[in-house]
Amino acid sequence: MAERIGKGEIVSPVMTKITEANQVAIALSNASFDRSQAEDRIHLMLRELVHRTKNILTLVQAMMRQVARHGTTMEDFQKAIGSRLQGLSKSIEALAQEQWTGVSIRRVVTIHMSTFGDVAERVEMDGTDFVMKAEAVQNLGLVLHELATNSVKYGALSVPGGKVKIVWADAPVEAETAAGERLLTLLWEERGGPPVIAPDRAGFGTTIIQRHAAAAFSGSVDVDFRPEGLRWTLTAPRSAFQRQDGDEALPDYDL
Repeated sequence: MAERIGKGEIVSPVMTKITEANQVAIALSNASFDRSQAEDRIHLMLRELVHRTKNILTLVQAMMRQVARHGTTMEDFQKAIGSRLQGLSKSIEALAQEQWTGVSIRRVVTIHMSTFGDVAERVEMDGTDFVMKAEAVQNLGLVLHELATNSVKYGALSVPGGKVKIVWADAPVEAETAAGERLLTLLWEERGGPPVIAPDRAGFGTTIIQRHAAAAFSGSVDVDFRPEGLRWTLTAPRSAFQRQDGDEALPDYDL
């Protein structure tokens, strides 16, 4: 039995006339079964890690290509990439802590706003909390990072009295998709900042909050550069945000 276990086989206990030998045989059989299960979990975990690593690298490559199109110097490129990778790493860290089962939308907002120090206290959230799927956590993190960066530089968070309100809620029933899917509306609204002036050209940040956000969530984005404050709205199927009960997590394997 021990030799077969050494070869990776699952073995059945061998019954003898010696009680102690039978107990050893049962223990060996259980150990072979436990080992097989542990190996299956490890293989599943490795496959999932490869899959998720590929997704992350694809996202980083796309980010670098977009930044390269708009960057003017190597220093600008390094700053732009470094800042955004820091934001992406926060999403990945939060997902890893939850074994990639997802992260609540309130926690996602809190994590990314905390990057900007004390201004996070001037960000208000309103909406019923729910757990976001892994891909949505990463993509929303990128969008929030861009919106917050722009606000800290030029918008409401660039002055002491400015505030940001982030609201999410189900869209009206009549706004459902043709397939009958529920829609979710996510709003970023700034107020109390300097007068807003629409940019004369679309930079990488604009690409993220408009084109990337719309594509990542299969929805539509509206950006309103109101003088009193930027108003950004994403409307997309709730299923693009919310984790479903059937979504698999990375296996919990403890060596």
